[in-house]
Amino acid sequence: MSADLDQDGVPDECQTNQLPGDLTQDRTVDISEAIALLGFLFQSAPARLPCGDGSARDRGNVALGDWNGDRGLDLTDAVAILS
Repeated sequence: MSADLDQDGVPDECQTNQLPGDLTQDRTVDISEAIALLGFLFQSAPARLPCGDGSARDRGNVALGDWNGDRGLDLTDAVAILS
């Protein structure tokens, strides 16, 4: 289980050394992030994202993948990544 010392719901390792939007953890933000997010949201593949559990509402997932800044993780983030 990941540590959350500040108890904000985001694993500590996801608050440092993370490139916002880098859902594939390849240190770039490109079309593969949009594909990963769409797969996560609509096909459960991947089953989970790097900074959270299996939920699109998980704070770790939102902190990493909320590309458009609306404090949610949904289709509009994939569109924003592609833009």
